[in-house]
Amino acid sequence: MQRKKKQQALTLEELRVQIRLEKASYWLHSPPLYGLIKKGEEFELILVDPNLEKKILVIFILDPADTNSERVLEFIDVLKKRYPDLPWLPTLVFDQRYMFSKNPIFWDFFKKYANFNLLPIHMDSYGEFAEWAKIDTFTKAFFYLGGERTQEYILDGNLAKTFLQMETDLQQLLRVNDRGLPLPLLYEYELDGPVDRLKPKFSELTFNGHWIESPDNLMTEDHNATMIIPFEGKSLRLIASLHTTAREAASRVIVTFNDKSIPPAILSQYVIADSHGVTTFEVTRFQGIFDLFFSKEVLKGTIKLTFKNAAISPVVFWGCRVS
Repeated sequence: MQRKKKQQALTLEELRVQIRLEKASYWLHSPPLYGLIKKGEEFELILVDPNLEKKILVIFILDPADTNSERVLEFIDVLKKRYPDLPWLPTLVFDQRYMFSKNPIFWDFFKKYANFNLLPIHMDSYGEFAEWAKIDTFTKAFFYLGGERTQEYILDGNLAKTFLQMETDLQQLLRVNDRGLPLPLLYEYELDGPVDRLKPKFSELTFNGHWIESPDNLMTEDHNATMIIPFEGKSLRLIASLHTTAREAASRVIVTFNDKSIPPAILSQYVIADSHGVTTFEVTRFQGIFDLFFSKEVLKGTIKLTFKNAAISPVVFWGCRVS
């Protein structure tokens, strides 16, 4: 009986080649810069290009449906102006669990940020980076220098202070080999938009009518289906898309606050009031994220969504964000 030869572990260079070949289609604007290799129960980050060890590598692991992801892109735009031509490289890893995030049309939403079309971006189709980063609720960022992790940040609701700390640490790392390096003065700048405070779980919401539950989402094809969201905040983002069986280009959803139409003064671009004053918006196949309203004052009450066209165009609900 011939014994099977024990498979030898791949060398570091072989692992780099493997990542470069297998992950090329999951990167935008760049060939693969890094990848994860499973070792036992844990993942290990491998830098594909050893020259990256000479730079400060910043890895933002983001949920594209979070408003916080927009604040990160805003922050990067600021830093790229303040620290040009210096040895640091911001990169993005986007969770791609939403069906709408598989379509290039969805990503047009982020093109208003100057560096989105320039940054190296990895699409995390299998959730490996979220597992590696041990992400629970809020997403994270990491600094690497010399191939080693130096800092870790939770991108929670107090983003202005988090960004200030990140910039402070960036300056310290930039001065490791040049203590006299002239760098701009630090300040806590004002964020240009809402920041997620809450990500309500499905168990915190009330669903009436017929809903089909999956691990990451709920789907309804019941025209009597409703969803009730206890709300306290200034803005609400809904994450939803049409089901693949939808027979129309959009599904109309009625939205009320405390059983009344949303006041016109705070309506977003996605919500309209019809001739009877009923406030509605349309869930489409590729848009995915819908900011329903923006208020200068904190509102408290109940948001109710009624899915009137669900029988013809079923809706998949992925969650919501309260700012």
